[in-house]
Amino acid sequence: MTMKNQISQLLYSEVVPEYINDAEKAVLGAALCDINAFSDIDSVLSSEMFSKKTYQSIFRALKQLHDERKSMDFITVFNQLKANQELPPNANITILTELSINVHSSLHILAHAEIIQDAYYRRKLKQFGNNVMIQADDYTNDPTDLTHQIIDSAQEMFNAFQRTSTIRSIGEIMPDVVMDIKNRCANIKTGQLSGINTGLTELDAITNGWQKSNVIVLAGRPGMGKTALMLNFARTAAHCGKNVLIYSLEMSSISLVERLICKEISVDPNNYRNGNLTVDELERIGSAMKRLKELPIYIDDKPVVSMGYIRNHAKRMKRNNKCDMIFIDYLQLADMKGEANRNREQEVAQASRMAKIIAKELNIPVMLLSQLSREVEKRGNQEPKLSDLRESGAIEQDADIVMFVYRPSKAGIEFDGSGRDMKGLGKIYIEKHRNGPTGVVKFSTNDSLTKIWDYKQA
Repeated sequence: MTMKNQISQLLYSEVVPEYINDAEKAVLGAALCDINAFSDIDSVLSSEMFSKKTYQSIFRALKQLHDERKSMDFITVFNQLKANQELPPNANITILTELSINVHSSLHILAHAEIIQDAYYRRKLKQFGNNVMIQADDYTNDPTDLTHQIIDSAQEMFNAFQRTSTIRSIGEIMPDVVMDIKNRCANIKTGQLSGINTGLTELDAITNGWQKSNVIVLAGRPGMGKTALMLNFARTAAHCGKNVLIYSLEMSSISLVERLICKEISVDPNNYRNGNLTVDELERIGSAMKRLKELPIYIDDKPVVSMGYIRNHAKRMKRNNKCDMIFIDYLQLADMKGEANRNREQEVAQASRMAKIIAKELNIPVMLLSQLSREVEKRGNQEPKLSDLRESGAIEQDADIVMFVYRPSKAGIEFDGSGRDMKGLGKIYIEKHRNGPTGVVKFSTNDSLTKIWDYKQA
């Protein structure tokens, strides 16, 4: 045990009032006496919410029997405790009978469960407060990073303590469905999209724009144009008045903004990088910078961030009305530290799942950029498939849309079957679309990918 943890334990003394102990006895006793009572508290309590280890063990045994749909009484619970090797020393079946001595009914079991839950939250808050005091005085690490860690931990704790239920009957959901139908009908009459404009007409026709709560995966091999396409989507959304968050785990914020500047004007990127610019070009760059300053695009280029960090930061931005869509470039670079025995595929799966949670919680589209495996390069035309998604099938599972960016000229294909030049042609393969059709969207681009526009066949 570290010195910091020892100090924390000394500061935090867990004194449990007698009425809480009584509530814990009442809940366990009622569950032992009434076979249906446990269902009432299953979604409210967990074993760690009980103050005594013996009570925690009994609750775990009850839950196991409940989940396995087995009978729950003194004998079955006692046997389950033995099977779990969680019987207290010198314990016998009287330890269970004593819990139900003063329980005459399970009528108030939910009220008693809420007392236990509240007491647990209070204990955790006290413990957290003591830990914060210790961490706040720790200047051995980067203080700015530590401060953000404390804030993120606090946000995670408060999220866990939220008691609002998300369960609703069909009747309660129906008004939202009616409103959704009305909005769709109104949009079709006015020619508006139901989602956020993508900037490509063919893509809008397939997706009807980026939809709320959707996870969109944009994948491709290096050099195919994932980031360029992402910036085009972000810029289009911002021009439509949407607040855009970009978490760039690979490129710096300066590099991204410079690429956005080059998208605004016709400047050779090489000349821009080496400073070989004319007076006219400098003036146009100045005008582009003024225009870009007005766009609601926010970039976080912290190189090592977790999906938990992105979730908490995005929530804060959402509360300030500054988050209508999120772009993450790219998924495999997210910090996914977790259980020691977890492999890379499991880590990526967890990150992918977290992206879906963010999209649903904030009710916004989330676009994940993702790498493809080298298997795609072993095929002649190098056209990507779903099986090429790198490191996890969970990415495909969690995504509402999976699309691949592909440029034939980058794969060494200079002309198509009819002799048409492939230079400047890009394709977006929509391989999965949970709520709509799949297909191929063509787009045109210049060599540097600073300009992307609708493809028009000559």
